[in-house]
Amino acid sequence: MLKFIKTAKFRIAIITVICLMSFFVFSPEPTQASADPPAGRVWLIKPGYGIGPVRLRMNFDDVYSMFGQPEQREGKNGDWAITWKYRCGNGTLEICFWINTSLYNLEYTVASITVRGAAPCETKEGVAPNSSPQEIVSRMGRGYKTTGDPTSACRRDYGGLEISTANGRIYYMSVYDSNSDGHFGGLPRR
Repeated sequence: MLKFIKTAKFRIAIITVICLMSFFVFSPEPTQASADPPAGRVWLIKPGYGIGPVRLRMNFDDVYSMFGQPEQREGKNGDWAITWKYRCGNGTLEICFWINTSLYNLEYTVASITVRGAAPCETKEGVAPNSSPQEIVSRMGRGYKTTGDPTSACRRDYGGLEISTANGRIYYMSVYDSNSDGHFGGLPRR
């Protein structure tokens, strides 16, 4: 038995067993797609620019490298718009890609980024998806365009950020390119 322990075959067998054990013990668990910020942090909403690490004009690969496969996808290649949805806190982060016709190859790029529900995001003024309409107006003003009834349901446009409220709470907050005319067909180059 002692001679066998000293042989190369035994050493190779031991190394193989150790490698296999480490593979099963240390292999990472598959994770669900999530757009959560690091623990204890919130994503900053920047009007006309982005939310957290997601920026306007990013492409599919840029977003995929950050968050992986979306939990839900609306639209298909060839459509004017495709939306990827990710869990974000107790809400959702929706990333809408449009075909950017200002590029020669008609690449899909991020045209708007929307948060719904209790997503851990806020503006520099401290307006978050759980803010009341009164907090929005006191911290950010009335916006340059308001549609609907501010006492029940309305949308306020802050140039690059649209905030929709209903039943006394924010329904969604959406970042878009304030230099765009808002039509399908791509975002102009800056």
